Amino acid sequence: MFRALMVMTIVLTASTASAYGARLLAPDDAASTSSGNVSLTPTPPSASSMMNAPASVWLMRGATAGVGIAAVPLSLWFTSVIGGLSNNLLATAIPSLLVMGLLAPTITALVSWIMANTNMPDGQRVGFWLPWLGSVVIHCALLVVGGFLGLSVGAPVGLAVFSIIDGFAMSFTITGIQQLAGRNVGAVSSLETHSPGESTMNVVTLSQVAF
Repeated sequence: MFRALMVMTIVLTASTASAYGARLLAPDDAASTSSGNVSLTPTPPSASSMMNAPASVWLMRGATAGVGIAAVPLSLWFTSVIGGLSNNLLATAIPSLLVMGLLAPTITALVSWIMANTNMPDGQRVGFWLPWLGSVVIHCALLVVGGFLGLSVGAPVGLAVFSIIDGFAMSFTITGIQQLAGRNVGAVSSLETHSPGESTMNVVTLSQVAF
């Protein structure tokens, strides 16, 4: 008899609780509750977010190579102009060597650095000095090779070929170092939230990976 009363009590309590819960969770309340859940499904980027997205790697490589191709003959021309300003070898040698070795990689690395840091998410930045140093080393090494091959401002065809090789070499060196030392420019993803009063959530990786 006591067991039967306990069973009846449990059944009545369970049915009452379920009925009370069903009354509390009305259809309107259920809809609002489901709308308050956070969806972690990535949403495609909008047009405004795509306009504010960082430059792609291949765009940076192409633009950096183009700048390098134009900067190499410009630096060699400035070198020849400075070398003809005076007959004093010591007075012209140091400025000429500095311009010849530093002008083209500095311009190339500066343009790539600006492009890499344009529209970057907060907390993510690409350094300048390490890619610049790499481009200087590559550029000077190619200048030594070009000197042995008779590179001259007065030889347009050879200068053009050398500028193309040097420009692409500096471009891939700079962007390669930026990939190794920089942060992921494509690591920002938007997560749509359905919670009232909450906007789209941006998720940014904090690890240093290639972009």
